[in-house]
Amino acid sequence: MKKPFIAILAVCTLFAAAPLMADEVPASQMGGAPGSQVQTPESQPEGAPGSQVQSPEQKDECLLYSKRCLQTAESLQQKMRRLDTEIKKGTKVYTPEELKRLQDKLKDLNDLMDRMLDNP
Repeated sequence: MKKPFIAILAVCTLFAAAPLMADEVPASQMGGAPGSQVQTPESQPEGAPGSQVQSPEQKDECLLYSKRCLQTAESLQQKMRRLDTEIKKGTKVYTPEELKRLQDKLKDLNDLMDRMLDNP
């Protein structure tokens, strides 16, 4: 009777510890090279592309190419505001092709928002 109880207790202990160990995901599983450090918003250098604080001359690679935005979660309205802000930077920062891409993304989000509001 003691052996099955101890085995069940050991399994329960492992399941209880799994969420604690799940926080440490290797970079190779996150799309990075083995041994590379995963950048979180807190560990990104100030003004790095994809970080929240950018100088007006920097491109937002997260919006433009979906790069460097591992832990970016935002609402549609927030993303639309960010796209609008980036589009307003104009040709000082972006090429005409990149501006077109950002405008297309903003149009797609507007269309999505309209569809969501029309069909609740």
